[in-house]
Parts: sequence; structure tokens; C-alpha cells
Amino acid sequence: MDNISFLQVINNNFAVIGTISGSLLTGLISYLVQKNNNKHKLRENQQVFFNKILEQDLQEKRKLIKPLLQTFESIISPDILGSHVDINDVFLKVLCNIIIIKNQVKDFSSNYTIYMNSELNETIWEVLNAVTAIRQIEENEYNPRLSEHCNAEDTALVARSEISTLLDYINELKTLLYKEIQLKSLDNI
Repeated sequence: MDNISFLQVINNNFAVIGTISGSLLTGLISYLVQKNNNKHKLRENQQVFFNKILEQDLQEKRKLIKPLLQTFESIISPDILGSHVDINDVFLKVLCNIIIIKNQVKDFSSNYTIYMNSELNETIWEVLNAVTAIRQIEENEYNPRLSEHCNAEDTALVARSEISTLLDYINELKTLLYKEIQLKSLDNI
């Protein structure tokens, strides 16, 4: 009995060795599966967190953008640009609301600074520069002998090109603003 070989010990304890190695293998597999599940849960929690941030960001953007879009829609509604409307009336309406447009765009620009991108900033400056050009023409064309309405009509005729350019810039700005408030997926980040 003293001369028991190593193989006999293994053979006699095969069940014990099998149980121990099976337990180790099961434990290792359980550990790896749990680690993989934790990574997946961490990724899932990060995605939920980023979605919440994006949602709050989007709500804040909408809150800032909505008043400017409403101003544009009230002054230059899509139906006013229809085929049955006299373009001179459109130009006159824009001219009569030029100060409102300027102030709304300036207010928006200062409130939206944290979210501002270069394309949006450039378009805002184009709108403001167009407004300034129209205001300059308005000052140059002002005739104190005429009524305010007649002065506005005369200026609208003289500044047709500038007002048309302003309308193009406003439409470009509206397009960019609508893009800003669209829900963006995490895949694009």
C-alpha cells in the first residue's frame, strides 16, 4: 500500500478531480458570462444616460427656437408666398416688421450661444446684415413729406432685391433651425 503510484491515486480520485475541475470550469464560465453581462448593462445604462441628455438638450433647443420660428411664420407665413399674393405686399409686410425680425434674431442669437454652430451663426449674420442694408435704404429713402405707409411702400419698391435676399436668408435660417430641433440618434454622435 505504500507503493501506490501516481496513476492509481488519480484513478482512485477521478471523481473528486472531475468534480473540482468541473466546478472551476463552471465558475470561470459564470465569471466570464457575468462580466459580459455587466459590460452590456453598462453600455445600456450609458445609452439611456446619453438619451436623457439628448432629450433635455432637444427640449431646451426647442424652447429657444420656437419663438423665432413663430415670429417668422407670423410675418412670412408659407401661404403668403403663394401664387395669388402680390409680392409687393409681402415685401411691404417684411419691411414693416423689419425691427421685430432684427430684435428676435438678436435675442435668439444671444440666448442660443451655447448651441451655436458655425453654419447657424453665419446665417444669422447674413440675416442681420440684410436687415441692416434694408434699414440703410429705408433711412436714405425717407421723405418727411410722405406718410409712414407711403414711405414704407417707396422703400419696399427700392429695396426689392435686398428684401428678397432677406427672405432667402430667413428661409435658410428656418431650415437650419428645423434641423436643430429634429431628434438625433446616438449613432450620429
